[in-house]
Amino acid sequence: MISWACVIFIYGTRNTERRLGLIADFCPICRTIRPFEIIRIGRASHLFLVSLGSGSLVAHSMRCTVCETAMKTDQGQYLKIEPTRGRVNDLEALVRSTYPNVREVWAERLAIEEKIKKDPSEMVPELRAKYILEPFSILSPALEARYEHASRTDKHANMGCIVTVFGCAGLTALVIWLHNNAHYQDKAMAAAAILAVAGTAYTLLQIVLAPGRFIRAALMPKLVLCLRPLRPQREEIVATLERCRAAGMRIGKKLKAKSLMAQIDGPAAD
Repeated sequence: MISWACVIFIYGTRNTERRLGLIADFCPICRTIRPFEIIRIGRASHLFLVSLGSGSLVAHSMRCTVCETAMKTDQGQYLKIEPTRGRVNDLEALVRSTYPNVREVWAERLAIEEKIKKDPSEMVPELRAKYILEPFSILSPALEARYEHASRTDKHANMGCIVTVFGCAGLTALVIWLHNNAHYQDKAMAAAAILAVAGTAYTLLQIVLAPGRFIRAALMPKLVLCLRPLRPQREEIVATLERCRAAGMRIGKKLKAKSLMAQIDGPAAD
C-alpha cells in the first residue's frame, strides 16, 4: 500500500555529525578570520531518521559559526581543538590556542581583502573573476548533495512521509479492528488508500522542491554575503554562472543571475 519512495525514511543510512570543538581560521564567505566548529562526519544506519550511533568516520569538516558554511579541513594543522564553547565569543584567545599563525598563513589573502574594502573596482579582471567564482565553488558541493538520492529531503518531505507511514499504519489497524463491520471497514480501507496515494505524491513533490528551497534559504544568503563587497556587475555574474555550467556544477544551472543580482544590489541585512 505504501510506495517504496518512503522506505528510505524508515530504514537506511545517513550522514551523522558530531561537534569536536572550536578552532580559528579564515572564512572565504565572511572574508575574514572566524571561529569554526570542527565536525566529525560519519555514516550510520537510521530508523525513522534516528541515527543508530555515530557511524564510521567519513571525514572532518569545519563550519563557520557566523555564516554556517561548511568546508573540508585537515584538523592536524591546528595546535589544538578548543572544547570550550564559550571561546566562540573571544576570537583572539581562540586564535592563540588553536591557530596562532593564522594571519601569517593567510597574510596575502587578508591584504587583498583590505584592498577590496577600499575599492573593489581596482582589482585586475582576472583576480575579480577568481574571487567572484570562489563562493560558487565552495557552496557547490552542498547543492550537489541535495540532489543525491538519499540526501535531497528536508523537513517538508520528511513530515509528508512520516504522516503517510503512520497514518496508513493507523488506518490499517482500524481496518483489522473493524473486521465485523464491513461498511466501516470499507470506508477505512478507502481512506487508507487515498492517504497512501496522496501522501506519497506529496512526499515526492516535496523531494523535488527541496533543492530549490535549499538554494533560497541556505545558498543565496551566503553568496550575497560573500559577493556584495566585490560589487559585481551582472555581466560578471552571468560569466561566472557560465563557467560553473561548463565545469558541470549544478549551481550554475539552478541559480539565475537576475535573482542573485537583485539580492546583491538590495538592502543589506542587519
